[in-house]
Amino acid sequence: MIATDAAIEEAIARGDVKIAVAMAKMRLEAGERSVWLLNLAAFGFEQEGHFAQARTLLEEALAIDPSDPLINVSLGAILRAGGRMDEAVAQLTRSIPFAGHVGALWLERAFAFETSGDLKAAERDFRTAVKIEPSAPGFGGLAGALARLGHRSEARKVAMQALDLDPKNAAASIAIARCDLADGNPHSAIGILASFTKRDDVHRNDRLTAMCLLGDAHDRMHQHDSAYGAYRSAKENFARDFAAPAPENGQRAYVEALGKWLPLISNDAVEAASLNGPLPVFLIGFPRSGTTLVENILASIPRVFALEERPTLRAVDTAFLREPDGLRAFSILDETELDGYRTDYWQQAKWFGLPDDAHMLVDMDPLKGIKLPVIAKLFPEARIVMMRRDPRDVVWSCFKTPFAPSAAAFEFTSIERAASHYSTLMDYQEQCLAAMQLNAHVLRYEALVTDFDAETQKLCKFLRLDWSDGLRDFAITAKKRGVATASAGQVERGLYDGRGQWRDYARYMAPAMPILAPWIARFGYELDR
Repeated sequence: MIATDAAIEEAIARGDVKIAVAMAKMRLEAGERSVWLLNLAAFGFEQEGHFAQARTLLEEALAIDPSDPLINVSLGAILRAGGRMDEAVAQLTRSIPFAGHVGALWLERAFAFETSGDLKAAERDFRTAVKIEPSAPGFGGLAGALARLGHRSEARKVAMQALDLDPKNAAASIAIARCDLADGNPHSAIGILASFTKRDDVHRNDRLTAMCLLGDAHDRMHQHDSAYGAYRSAKENFARDFAAPAPENGQRAYVEALGKWLPLISNDAVEAASLNGPLPVFLIGFPRSGTTLVENILASIPRVFALEERPTLRAVDTAFLREPDGLRAFSILDETELDGYRTDYWQQAKWFGLPDDAHMLVDMDPLKGIKLPVIAKLFPEARIVMMRRDPRDVVWSCFKTPFAPSAAAFEFTSIERAASHYSTLMDYQEQCLAAMQLNAHVLRYEALVTDFDAETQKLCKFLRLDWSDGLRDFAITAKKRGVATASAGQVERGLYDGRGQWRDYARYMAPAMPILAPWIARFGYELDR
């Protein structure tokens, strides 16, 4: 028997949402169509993690009523849950003219901005959301953004507003703990964060953040075994909660397969004089190697515009890099076809804020090194800045950092897996350097933090930029721009010497050492130090 509207509403009222969703799906299967039923069924798919199915239903609902505020917000939420942050922001932004009065729209866009790392935009939207409709999620989200931006006094005040509405609001508690940690009170932070290990009502994203912060708090107190235990639990839960792929199906395996097609790519015959616009500079390396630091140094120079981990090569990714053998099709594109992808690249850069008077675009994304064959073919005139840092520090930092879900983040769920990914990507990048005509400069993190002026002068000479002592003020630049990556707190404090952090965890790094040893030696680091 097909359920009536009244039966579905009654199920929702008594809290039987799964029953309501099942009823809605049955009516859809019977051929009935309505915005309400489609949205309810989409919610069910979202809860099951089937984001593609949910998106299909919501897009069908929008075809029925394009201006329905709830459907537009729901579609933004689905896109965010599926990791498509830029699309989520675009979808919600398009909805503002007819749904801007709905607090949930601003709240959802704030979450999308926050997840993508644009904390200043997230702060603005959280403020709008709580102004329209005060809520614990809104105040909690605002407190979290303020805490990460370093506005600790206001973050504490807003967090208490969230907790007054909902004493169990996780984001507010995490914000207070983050403030305690920044204020030099790790013991208090531990008192707040330890409870998250026992709660089963915490969203998986909040649990990951809380557990990694708990590790940081123990680290500050030199309780290294407890810190490692917290980091390990965080990453094990992350792998389980987000169904991380097995190593043979992960990004490392993809990079290995991609390397087999490198011989097809050559940029020898492409005229470097094809540049018509800002000089593109690709700042790559590996996550936690210092790319954010260098990006903000370069962004301190007039008419240098820096982008932070944005999908500027999305069109190429979609057309050719879904599978490794896509490089074969890419390798035979003619100049007219390549020009189309160049045009799309610059359109993407403008979408992300590239001004018309920019002299140079710094495209910072440590993992764009995977796309070096594409970069070499599209932009033979580009400059490549490759960051180097002690492989042990890089791997340790990737392991302990709470990255948002991504193909790369899944590779950092154990120290050994992170080390294997590092080794594979370094080997791949070295192959690219040997096979292609790349104008590359290697910059060592350790040299940069110990002899800043000399290393930045070398970098500016390579990029044909004028050096000035104003580059030392990169922390001011970072605060003005806002930093989206996990390095935000470090970069905004100024020159931070992060050498040797792995040493306190050497016993836990031991299984990764056979993997990293060749790279430690090749890059000039000492194995016994």
